[in-house]
Amino acid sequence: MALQDTNFAKPYFLRSDYLQGNSFDGTLYTRSNHRILVLPEELVVGLHKAIEYQAGQAMPVIMYTCGRKWGERMFYRWEQEWQYFYSRELAESLFEEFAMWLKQAFSFYGWGDISIDLSLSEEGIVQFNLKNSVLPKLTQSLESPHVCGIFEGLLAAVSSELSGRDLECVETQCCKSGHDHCHFAVALPQFIDPVRSQRLQGASQDAMMETLRGRA
Repeated sequence: MALQDTNFAKPYFLRSDYLQGNSFDGTLYTRSNHRILVLPEELVVGLHKAIEYQAGQAMPVIMYTCGRKWGERMFYRWEQEWQYFYSRELAESLFEEFAMWLKQAFSFYGWGDISIDLSLSEEGIVQFNLKNSVLPKLTQSLESPHVCGIFEGLLAAVSSELSGRDLECVETQCCKSGHDHCHFAVALPQFIDPVRSQRLQGASQDAMMETLRGRA
């Protein structure tokens, strides 16, 4: 039975009864019967270290691919939860509603403080700014200057699902390199690919965004 609740300023996952545990088998479920997996920080750090050791500069690409798959599954779950708690389809929501909801979701899951920038939307570019990203904090010992590949993939998947188009995402700036926030740009794949090549060569965010805007 769906629970009608359209208070997007206080989303359903902030309900006191959203998470339900089973002490007998040690599992954790949401009110909508989706199983939750809690990862210790040590596992996240160890995973990144192992992939960087094995793949070197290819680590962000690998994490992006993982994040994309994860994002597709998360979006599918979110669609089911919106139907359960709000009695409406996620695709029917206003963008402002989803933006507010996504900001709360990132905070709830401990991923950071995210905001959406549509100032370049007329050029086919959507930007995300993420403050206090959890990944740079956990991966200070890594050599890579960009460690938010998981979120790159997640944002690419979510943006693709919402728009109905195949979109890609690139992190042009990361807190791992000393910046005050991580910056992500979403656009069509043919526009993102050259920017990824620039990033491998150590290009600045300004240079990458100039390339992206010149092609989009």
